[in-house]
Amino acid sequence: MMSFAAVLELATLVAFVVVLVGGKQKREGGWKVLAFLLGVVGLLQCACMAIVVCFLSLSKGGFAVGLMIMQAYLFDYDDRFFGGWQLDRAWVLCTVSWSIAILSSALISLSAFVLSPEGGYELIPSERHGG
Repeated sequence: MMSFAAVLELATLVAFVVVLVGGKQKREGGWKVLAFLLGVVGLLQCACMAIVVCFLSLSKGGFAVGLMIMQAYLFDYDDRFFGGWQLDRAWVLCTVSWSIAILSSALISLSAFVLSPEGGYELIPSERHGG
């Protein structure tokens, strides 16, 4: 799943370039595709992290104490991981990546509605005049 997320991030990078380098029409319509791709990438990465980690709540006498413990789910249930394995830099980078992706998606969508439309030249209609 993370490999698929990496491929989608590459598609998102291409979409960024197309929207920024493209003309006015691509900038006006491309933000929707870009925000959607960023949102999908962020949610996909977050889902991958949710598979790795499970949250356990400690309860005392049937009442939840409110203390949550983050435990590596795959560490307990997968033979590929050895003793002493811990969530390290890749975990932090994934967290930063999906956080930035979702935040960027939200801010791009917000800016499309809050900021005024781009000024400049008006589009010339492609009508043929007889003559």
